[in-house]
Amino acid sequence: MRLGILANLTKPAIWAAVPEALAWCAAHGVGVVLEAELAAGLASRGLASSLPAVAAAELPTAADALLVFGGDGTLLGAARLARHHPIPLLAVNLGKLGFLAEVDVAHLPDALDEWFAGRTRIEPRLALEARTVEPTAESDRDLWALNDIVIDKGGFARMIRVEVHLDDEYLNTYVADGLIIATPTGATGYSLSAGGPLLDPTLPAFVISPICPHTLAARPVVVPVGRRIRLSVRSESPEVVLMLDGRIGRVCGPTLSVEIGAAVEPVQLIKRPGASSYAVLREKLMWGRDLRTAAGRDPDESGARSA
Repeated sequence: MRLGILANLTKPAIWAAVPEALAWCAAHGVGVVLEAELAAGLASRGLASSLPAVAAAELPTAADALLVFGGDGTLLGAARLARHHPIPLLAVNLGKLGFLAEVDVAHLPDALDEWFAGRTRIEPRLALEARTVEPTAESDRDLWALNDIVIDKGGFARMIRVEVHLDDEYLNTYVADGLIIATPTGATGYSLSAGGPLLDPTLPAFVISPICPHTLAARPVVVPVGRRIRLSVRSESPEVVLMLDGRIGRVCGPTLSVEIGAAVEPVQLIKRPGASSYAVLREKLMWGRDLRTAAGRDPDESGARSA
């Protein structure tokens, strides 16, 4: 068993967290391969100088599982690296909200113990793939996202028109700042900010969410994963931006035709025993807490009356 380790090098906490994980691996006889820049950073601090290291793109083929230190953005990057390899990912949250990277660094030894003992489970997550209908000089092979694919008006003030078909059935024409196609995993991201619903992360469905639509009648729509989403985009501005998991995937001209569907391989996330996506939502969104009080308790519980 070999564990690949990569981390967001901008997080100061990794220089204590990663050595802790390395000590655990040494104590349990688990092999380690480091991402090259992480290895260099550790070596410069007198740590882990003898461990093997490879480029980030090579980690999924050099390891049996990936341990990812950072926030959700770091995990999204790791998932992209592993998109063609059936390798599970365990994410340690060093960021802020952390819907995906849900293992707190304080609980890392426990999570590793559970993984080593075979008590964790693998939760497959849907991902998205897109291809442009009119092939361009750029390859479509990297149009992949775990969270969402976004059609955006870019830096121009005018809205764009996005005609949407599900397979061959016309759905709607959105006049808006853009359109989000989100997975259940991505439903807690940009789509949620745009008014989209929360989905159980294992649900076989996607969400189509307009961004600031011209009419309030344009609402988010949940569609089954088996449907192919076809978009025809028209803009009065000179460019439209295609974004993948919050990163610019392609800057296109004023017209764009693209098809979006489920990726062939799901992303494999390692989940701790008893881990619940609903518990994560309750914690991160502070459900069940009355934010009118300093302690987050319902004032009626202590005999006070609500205004």
